[in-house]
Amino acid sequence: MTKILGMAILLALLWSVPATAQLGQVAQLTEAHVTTTDNTPASPFLVYMPENSLAALEYQVVARSSTGVVAVWRKQAVIKRGTGAVSSVGVVDLTPPVKELGAVLWTVTFDIVNENYYVTVQGVNSVDIDWAIRIDGVVFDP
Repeated sequence: MTKILGMAILLALLWSVPATAQLGQVAQLTEAHVTTTDNTPASPFLVYMPENSLAALEYQVVARSSTGVVAVWRKQAVIKRGTGAVSSVGVVDLTPPVKELGAVLWTVTFDIVNENYYVTVQGVNSVDIDWAIRIDGVVFDP
């Protein structure tokens, strides 16, 4: 069972500059909180990618169980979309995940479905885990 305490949808807004220059879209810093009580994946973040766009996203996830076990992830993702579905250029750890022994099976992944890109967290059965997720970056839409 998953309880989403704060759901954030990251939608980039088009910025235009007078004359012929165009900056494209800029993704704002966004935060969300979610609680998992079993191993059901939860996706509190959705990044919508416009056609012919490129995004560089950085995220941090911190998690703490009801028994005090903690874990932290810091990653960067580069994703793109042509006229079809979103594809991942790459995801790298900015630092290796830092996990206490009781958090070894907790996971944070990126999932792509059509034109959307999700940050997904997954805990384990019979453990209440509070997750805090922060994401920011730039979505370039020339």
